[in-house]
Amino acid sequence: MWGKIKAWCAREWEAVKKSGTVLLGWLSTAAGFVGAALVDLYQDPTVNTALQAALKPEYVPYYLIAFGLLIRFVRKRNATDL
Repeated sequence: MWGKIKAWCAREWEAVKKSGTVLLGWLSTAAGFVGAALVDLYQDPTVNTALQAALKPEYVPYYLIAFGLLIRFVRKRNATDL
């Protein structure tokens, strides 16, 4: 079992070293986990109010556009086949 986990980690590490897009995917996943944990840990109303102010539904399309452009930039920069 541990051998399979180590092999998977090694494959992922090689992919991260070769592709900035994979690294960006892992970083965004980690940020999501950290953000979810912080929201659960700190049920402070002021924190919740600040998060709701920053993540208003009308801003979500702009976040998606910015993230898409960031992914495109990273992919284009690291691509040798494009």
